Amino acid sequence: MLRPTIITILFVCGWSTIILPADSARILAVELTGGRSHWNFMSSVLRSLIEKGHNLTIFSPFTDIDFCGVNCSLIDTSKDYPTISSISFVNVLTTYSSITQLISQGVSFTRSRCDAMYNNNDINKILTVKNNSGYEILIIEPMAGECASHIAGILQIPVVYLIPSPMLTFIEPLIFGHIPNPAFVSHILSNHAFLKTFGQRCINAALLAYSLIAREYHEWIIKKTQPQSYDSAESIKPSLVFVNSHHITEQSRQIPQNLIPIGGIHLSQPKTISKILRKTRSTVVYCYYNFLFK
Repeated sequence: MLRPTIITILFVCGWSTIILPADSARILAVELTGGRSHWNFMSSVLRSLIEKGHNLTIFSPFTDIDFCGVNCSLIDTSKDYPTISSISFVNVLTTYSSITQLISQGVSFTRSRCDAMYNNNDINKILTVKNNSGYEILIIEPMAGECASHIAGILQIPVVYLIPSPMLTFIEPLIFGHIPNPAFVSHILSNHAFLKTFGQRCINAALLAYSLIAREYHEWIIKKTQPQSYDSAESIKPSLVFVNSHHITEQSRQIPQNLIPIGGIHLSQPKTISKILRKTRSTVVYCYYNFLFK
């Protein structure tokens, strides 16, 4: 009588080691900026997560996506955040030529997007449920302030930041709690991508100090003049930060362990040179091909 029971136990134990546990997560993703280039980067990350079987709730002003299937729900926020084309965004950058204007407008832009986000009815439903919402991770872009991470503080879940550009040096203290070394880490608004001379390093250090003080000042002013209820919420530091950069195109620098460069994730699969040659008679491409492989 004992032998079948022992055999059954051994069979169940052996079979349980073969069956893999379910590891899908329920993720809340919020796109704030309304910029197409920002969304191209975020949507590529979200597409990868959906393909891995994770369940996503996506708040986005862009609804022309083809990867949101059964395990994904898309909530249109185009009424809350007007979309910005690449051309109009360039016009914004050229209008505010000084660093002070860029930083102050960046803080104001972040604040306006956070106001719209926290006034969204669907977001408020999720925040009202809090711990019973079922979400395990928040994915969001930090921009120029911490107000975006307050959702994670209210829900008590980890937050993952997506930065669709090289690392924004003047918000690194907000994200990681440290200031990048201006001796070899070029400021994102600097004219020098690579610091070679002592003078360039001095200018870079002054630019970093000024931008840090300016961002803190404008953030303090806007909180005093336009206080919001979410200001009292806990600010959660990110567990992971994905940055749209690559070590080939960026200067070598020290990075925290939770910063992961994933530059080029938004690019489509490139065609091989042989396929390109079949569709074109370009002599330039043919000569380049011969130069590389002959």
